[in-house]
Amino acid sequence: MRRLRKHTFYTYLILLFSLSSCTKYIQVVTTSSNSKEVNEQDSYLTFENDTIQIVYSFWNENGIMAFNVYNKLNVPLYIDWKKSSFIDMGNKLDYFFDIEVKKNNASYTNYLNNRKINFTDLFSLNNVGFVSGQEISRKEERITFIPPKSSINLSKYLIMPDSFFGLNNDYRLRIDERSDNPKKTTKVYYKELNENTSPKKFRNFLTLSLTENFGNEFYIDNSFFISKIEIIDDIHFKGKQLNLSSQTPIYSIPFKDPKKFFYKINITRPR
Repeated sequence: MRRLRKHTFYTYLILLFSLSSCTKYIQVVTTSSNSKEVNEQDSYLTFENDTIQIVYSFWNENGIMAFNVYNKLNVPLYIDWKKSSFIDMGNKLDYFFDIEVKKNNASYTNYLNNRKINFTDLFSLNNVGFVSGQEISRKEERITFIPPKSSINLSKYLIMPDSFFGLNNDYRLRIDERSDNPKKTTKVYYKELNENTSPKKFRNFLTLSLTENFGNEFYIDNSFFISKIEIIDDIHFKGKQLNLSSQTPIYSIPFKDPKKFFYKINITRPR
């Protein structure tokens, strides 16, 4: 009987997202960290010790490994990008390229972030839109010098450039008040995960030193995993329109959080 219920729920879920309608869906993904020194500070996953503070912001379509490194010391700090990597499910993606990445090298080109990034957007919860802005073009450097009491930013890779997480019978159902209209309700499908059951794990590995010749280098290795997946009605995801008189709508985006990122799902359901 229990198997029958699971099978029935699974069948219902597939039908729900396969029949045509004008309702579109967004998959919102929440991340957590299993690194001891990474904690949540003001909604951001943050690594901090006596030397540096690293603040992460993943919110973007497909996720983005964006981070800010702040030098807390009264002396300079150096990062060697050739010895630093974004590590996706054990696969190393370098932050520094000695040569141009070839177009046929899918390991890199799929993950590379080619969007224009404004870090004011990435590290500001007050911004309600999607990531956009201008980037400064500069020659790539292997060693970055960080002066005392100052910071640098990086956003080279997307976290998940490929398709969204699949549907299965692990999802649970909850009923939420619709974010654009509390008088209405909406169905949200979700599942919670832990480090062992997570389908996605990734790391940020950095090599740093207090000297430019890296005679006393040290390492930071921050680990993350997907801890929650939610399937949300597009209207519920966008929330209230904040500029009703404008032809270009801006929405409140109530699920926006630097620990999260999202996908637009190419499936629909009946109303």
